[in-house]
Amino acid sequence: MVALLERLLSKMMTRKDYVATATILNHYWNNYHIPSEEMELLVTDFCEMFSNDNANFNWEKFKEAVYK
Repeated sequence: MVALLERLLSKMMTRKDYVATATILNHYWNNYHIPSEEMELLVTDFCEMFSNDNANFNWEKFKEAVYK
């Protein structure tokens, strides 16, 4: 977890970081019953951050991974 946060802060994100983040969010979505409105705000914030870092970032693919 610390390594992921360090990469996020240094803006050296890779596909591996996006997958790890989606996996963590998916875990919380499926196990902690976060209200859908709040979860969508959180996922959107991550999508915005990732797309600012990488113009090829795919919001839909990320959201599919989070909500599967």
